[in-house]
Amino acid sequence: LTTSPTFGYYTPCAQMQGMAIQAMPYRVSDFAFPLDAVRDALVGASPRILLICNPNNPTGTRLAPEPILELAAAAPQTLVVIDELYEAFTGDSVLPLADFAGTPNLVVLRSLAKTAGLAGLRMGFAIGAAPVIDRIGRVTGPYDINSVAVTAAHAALADQAYTDAYVAEVKQARSWLVEQLQGAGIRHHCDGGNYLLLWPRQPAAVAEAQLREAGILVRSMAGKPLIDGSLRVSIGTRAQMQQFWQAYRAIEA
Repeated sequence: LTTSPTFGYYTPCAQMQGMAIQAMPYRVSDFAFPLDAVRDALVGASPRILLICNPNNPTGTRLAPEPILELAAAAPQTLVVIDELYEAFTGDSVLPLADFAGTPNLVVLRSLAKTAGLAGLRMGFAIGAAPVIDRIGRVTGPYDINSVAVTAAHAALADQAYTDAYVAEVKQARSWLVEQLQGAGIRHHCDGGNYLLLWPRQPAAVAEAQLREAGILVRSMAGKPLIDGSLRVSIGTRAQMQQFWQAYRAIEA
């Protein structure tokens, strides 16, 4: 059980394990989380897994921790997996309120790719009750991570000040870009995460290709439910977003 649209890698991985997918769509008008529909399906069908990206990728939809914990408590036989890879940019983590002894079916995923700049090292971790983490450890491969990645992860975790400063810089750049989009009257959607959606006048795939020629990499959302025709734009530093904005205005002129 999951939502749609959301991060695209989870569904094929589940299907490779023979699992059927039930995806609840976000609300069309504002991409709000379909809480009632998810709750009804969770209690009624008792799925093996409930997967929630919070904030959601790519819509940025945020969900407060309290309803997430209520969902986990309402379905003790379902593994409730919360993808918090972009949580640092929103502050909506369930961890400060989580009681893994009371809700051992809750697992939280984190990554060092988004805030520590370690995307190429593919470094992340799961937080949950000891028996669940032990089961996860039994099915991981023997060479999932290497010593270079481990060393980099230790360094990143030891330097929280750097991470906090980077997150603050990204949030400021995000606010700046939203102001530019609003001023130009460009349709966009920005909520949580270090990314936003915007709708170019021309086909998204064409805009994506033109920006690539200008040295700017974005992702076309063409064909995806609810967000067809949009571009997903990652947010970096203020200087990087100024470069993006200059290139985007040029292709839309």
